[in-house]
Amino acid sequence: TGNLIWDANLGTNAAYNAVNFSSDGSMIATGTEDGDVRIWDTENGNLINRLTGHKYPVRVVLFSPDGTKLASGASDNTARVWQVPSGVQISEYRIKTNVRDIAFSPDGQYIAVTSNRIAVFKINSGGDTAIPYEDAKAETRDLGEVAYSPNGVFLIAAGPWHNFENNKWPYRILIWDFPYNKTEPLLIPIYDAVEDIVVSPDSKVIVCVYKDKGKLLLIDIFDREIKGTVDIGPKLYMSYSPDITTFAVVSTQTTVTIWSIPQE
Repeated sequence: TGNLIWDANLGTNAAYNAVNFSSDGSMIATGTEDGDVRIWDTENGNLINRLTGHKYPVRVVLFSPDGTKLASGASDNTARVWQVPSGVQISEYRIKTNVRDIAFSPDGQYIAVTSNRIAVFKINSGGDTAIPYEDAKAETRDLGEVAYSPNGVFLIAAGPWHNFENNKWPYRILIWDFPYNKTEPLLIPIYDAVEDIVVSPDSKVIVCVYKDKGKLLLIDIFDREIKGTVDIGPKLYMSYSPDITTFAVVSTQTTVTIWSIPQE
């Protein structure tokens, strides 16, 4: 119907698009510039818990696949994992720079965090030492979004990759065989920075968007190439349906459009 179900006062501004639904849709998490994370009841808007600990703006929040944990990353160079709904902090991980993105492995045992590099942490391991995923034959920097494939086989990130042969930094999608191969990612050529990375339910296709070109890409993981594109125009934010056959775009023209992804 388009009717407003409820609204809630966050108490302060949200400096980033730090909002996430739990997988069953019963909870929403938000992060604000004061460093607080809040968990809300989706049905009525009641505040379930307020999580404090971050000292600078929260940049990303993410529920684990089973909804029992919540990860948050902030401009204080930390990522944290909390129990849901109690709000008890399970762990705190130190990152070298501001957290850019977080992804839970499908089994909920690991989180991957990007900043200038990528770091993987095993939750409940009793330690906070990162498991480095890198390229032993090259160098990466300024990695943005990160994702796991639904089958848990691939760890995926994107960003500039240093080609030692010509000393250039072309953009690449980097795919590691998780958790076994930590130093030799599969490289897929792209031509600009990408964001809004998701992987199809069958773990065969990556969907992402060229950040400044308004073009959505359909990338075959095994063929290592772009199989199709969709021109969506300039966007502010977007979100995919769980099966990624449909996505919504909030454009820079203050309109919302619904798109369907080609199935061939």
